[in-house]
Amino acid sequence: STVLPPSILGAIYAAVNEVPRLSNLRNKLIKNSIFLLDELKKINYDTGESSSHIIPLIFGNIRICEKLKNFLLKNGFFVKAVKSPTVPIGSERVRISLTATIQKKVIKELIKTLKKFNKK
Repeated sequence: STVLPPSILGAIYAAVNEVPRLSNLRNKLIKNSIFLLDELKKINYDTGESSSHIIPLIFGNIRICEKLKNFLLKNGFFVKAVKSPTVPIGSERVRISLTATIQKKVIKELIKTLKKFNKK
C-alpha cells in the first residue's frame, strides 16, 4: 500500500502544528549565528559567504582542518572536517553547526578556544 501509517501522519501533523511556536528558538539561532560569524571574522577565520547556522572555517588544507578538528574535540567541541570530493580541492574546511538551544557562553568558549588554535 502507498498510504502512510497513522503514526507517521500523526507525527507530521504534530510537527506542522509546532512550527509556529518555535519563533523564539529560530530568532535565538539567527542571533547566535550572526554573533559567531562576526567574532570569527574579527580573529581572521575565513567563513566564506556563510550567513546561516552552518559555518565553514575554510583553510584549503586538509592537514590543518584535521588538526583543528582534533584540537576542538580535545576541548569539548564536535566539528566535522570536510574535504574533497564534498568540496573542491583547495577549499577544505571545518564545519561548525550551531543548534537553536546552544548557550551564548558555549559560543564564547568556542571563540576563546579558536583563538588559542589561531595563535599556534
